[in-house]
Amino acid sequence: MPSTPTYSRRTVLGLGLGGLGTTLTAAVAWGQRSDPGTFRIASLHVANDSSERAPVEIAVGTDLETARETTRWLDPAGHESGRDRQAVRGPWHETARPYGLRAQLGEESLRLSSEAIADQLEDGWGVTEAHVTITVTPDRRLEADVFALA
Repeated sequence: MPSTPTYSRRTVLGLGLGGLGTTLTAAVAWGQRSDPGTFRIASLHVANDSSERAPVEIAVGTDLETARETTRWLDPAGHESGRDRQAVRGPWHETARPYGLRAQLGEESLRLSSEAIADQLEDGWGVTEAHVTITVTPDRRLEADVFALA
């Protein structure tokens, strides 16, 4: 008659703890998975590559109609003051949410939805951090550069 294998208490305890550890690790990883369109704007900058002073109006928020607005006066490109590039601070640095962004320079305007920003970021685990730079080009148009740091 073949014998039935038996396991010691240590083996059973070890297998149980290993399974529990794997389950907890998977649960934490799933919780860190980013939702589509949800990211934290880790940095937001405006830059002027034109030869004229540029007042750029910036609005960032979950609802662009009631978003926080600010105006940055940018000196001409290469100006000795160094104020041709400025950081824009706001509550979007703190939490991951579906933000939109609007920039305006006179009649020229640029609007980025959460989806448009997220499309330019790499897919991955955890909260995605967007780094955004709005640039006034030499011909006084607005361009956006969106990227994520590894």
